[in-house]
Amino acid sequence: MKGILIGADPEFFLRNKETGLPASAVGLIGGSKFEPRRISDQGEAIQEDGVACEFNCKPSKDWQELNTSIEYCLDYVKSIIPRELEVLETASEEFPAFELTSHAAQEIGCTPDFEAWTGKKNRISSYTNNWRAVGGHLHLSYPNPTKTTSVEIIKAMDLFLGVPSVILDKDTQRKILYCKAGAYRMKGWGVEYRTLSNFWIFNKQLVKWAYENSIKAVEFVLAGKKVSNFLTTNQEEIIACINNSDKSLARTLVDKYKLDILQEQYVEI
Repeated sequence: MKGILIGADPEFFLRNKETGLPASAVGLIGGSKFEPRRISDQGEAIQEDGVACEFNCKPSKDWQELNTSIEYCLDYVKSIIPRELEVLETASEEFPAFELTSHAAQEIGCTPDFEAWTGKKNRISSYTNNWRAVGGHLHLSYPNPTKTTSVEIIKAMDLFLGVPSVILDKDTQRKILYCKAGAYRMKGWGVEYRTLSNFWIFNKQLVKWAYENSIKAVEFVLAGKKVSNFLTTNQEEIIACINNSDKSLARTLVDKYKLDILQEQYVEI
């Protein structure tokens, strides 16, 4: 369907190669939520988000374009961080206390997000320990966006991506902290889906999976369909599956609705 673009603003951690411990990105890559640091003339940018690195991908018309943008941003960050550090491909980490002494390291979130299934504003979490979590948020641009359509798209994203991600994503700690089922923010060009972690950005087959199922979710709704009418199961099962990282329930729902979880070699990453 013409006019649909998919972008992303994934976050990730750094690790000290010698100690194996997660390391704060504060002061290392520049940029902020309010002033991202542009690194290309195509729209890519980087920024510091608490102890994590974050980058902005260009809105992409196909999965190869999105994958190229992701690889460009990751390679750029790798080229500017200190030699003793490397990219850490996990979605939640317990940081050493000495990495969390700065004010920036204690910051969390910015503007609130919402829950599509209930319509309620999600509570902004606060840190009470040394655990930090990162996301792989997807940005969905489509023609003539409205809030009603965007909310339905987020519900479809939970079905087509959120449920299979429970099988594909090894992390279970992140959802304790934030961004459970149906998490979204409205945007002028569409909507941001905030439920997924960053697990999909490090493998091009997973980038393809994320892109193609995002397109499927948007086209599903733009064709006049609703997840609530499509489901033969209670929507609470979708929510519980995602929020509790329930792999058994996820496999049941994947089989029931013939959801895409890639080939078996990518299932337990």
